[in-house]
Amino acid sequence: MFILNFTIMKKLLLLSLLFLTSFLKGQTAIQAEKIVQKSNVLVLKTISEKARIAFWSNKRKAIEMSKIYNWQLILKDKDVFSELIGVSSTNQPIYYSTYNQGAGVTSRANKLYNNGGLGLNIQGQNMTSGIWDAGAALPTHELFEGRVQVLDMNTQTHPHATHVAGTIMGSNQFQNGLATGMAFMANMNSYDWNEDQSEVATAASNGLLLSNHSYGYSPSFVTDNQWGKYDQTSQTYDEIMFNAPYYQCACAVWNLLKS
Repeated sequence: MFILNFTIMKKLLLLSLLFLTSFLKGQTAIQAEKIVQKSNVLVLKTISEKARIAFWSNKRKAIEMSKIYNWQLILKDKDVFSELIGVSSTNQPIYYSTYNQGAGVTSRANKLYNNGGLGLNIQGQNMTSGIWDAGAALPTHELFEGRVQVLDMNTQTHPHATHVAGTIMGSNQFQNGLATGMAFMANMNSYDWNEDQSEVATAASNGLLLSNHSYGYSPSFVTDNQWGKYDQTSQTYDEIMFNAPYYQCACAVWNLLKS
């Protein structure tokens, strides 16, 4: 989100490094409490409430304008799912679009596993990641059944969110291990992308170490002045991470992607 026009591979490596760095910190109840003590909880709560109000105000405006300009609320193009979530400062539509590429072995995460060759045993134990996406990951999927908690009420499951969850923490017990995620013993809290900044701020104030956001602005609706721009969204995530110093946003493919 913060530096645009990286290649897909660099983004995937960034995502992997963020996850692996967080695994080393751990996330037991005692450690989570220590993380909270190091965070500016009151500021994070203020950011959360401000972001929540701003999101729904902007989305309501976008929906009203869609009736005038015949904007579609949902767009589907092959494997890409997009949703109208707001308007820009120039009243142009903003759509969130799903992006994802495989990352497991190419990130060399498997080298940190038990018997991975480095004498380590880092496989996601005691870790809980957050995932924000077009919908919820399917909590009953065999790759992570019992390890995904859907925290947005009335959120429908979405195949992209389920796919990303598998990439992050799919079990090594199926498909001869070929579907193993980067942290196959971790847990996950799943959200849809509505109110994402607000919910991230709240989760970070409660000790969340890491979240994944495999989506970004749809390039089809991005004006020239938006490419590479440090906008309000970028600023809000900066403020969250500044006030929650142990939290890391794995917004590896959040950037504006040119197809």
